[in-house]
Amino acid sequence: DLADSIAYDLNVLAEQQYINFYDTLDRFKKETKEIISGRLTFLQSEPVILFNDVIEFLPQRVGRKNAALIDLHHHMGIPVPEGFAITYSAYQQVIEENNLIDPINQAVAKFWNNDPFATKELLALQDKLRSSKIPSNLRKEVEQALNILTKEFGNDLLLTIDFTIQGESLDTTVSNNK
Repeated sequence: DLADSIAYDLNVLAEQQYINFYDTLDRFKKETKEIISGRLTFLQSEPVILFNDVIEFLPQRVGRKNAALIDLHHHMGIPVPEGFAITYSAYQQVIEENNLIDPINQAVAKFWNNDPFATKELLALQDKLRSSKIPSNLRKEVEQALNILTKEFGNDLLLTIDFTIQGESLDTTVSNNK
């Protein structure tokens, strides 16, 4: 309520220049309620973020390793390879598109409760994730980011995929030869 009041006062003083604060506050309230509820949740953002386009530290959106690269580049002036991050929001789109929210929550709950069938469910879930349909808007965003990098650096790109869940990281390197 206090944040709403501050946003209102700021907009009155600044002749409605910060009207977009209301959308941010609404999203923040929704995300806070989801976090408090105990459900796994991700902050909403664009599905793909080019490193060049980011000016803030966003570990909650792009993961710790990508955020560290962005931070090194923008705040410390250390050159890093150009690239992009596929955000947690994109992951959430895939999960929602393939109706996997409830199965994931159930499998995770069984795992934490030491259910003997949890491993079997998690392996089945892994197969579902591998065969999941990628939403067309997400596919277009990734292709667009790859095209931007290809135009700037050529077809011989080296892509590193960092997939992190609760501190466990899987790093993979693939080559892009268009």
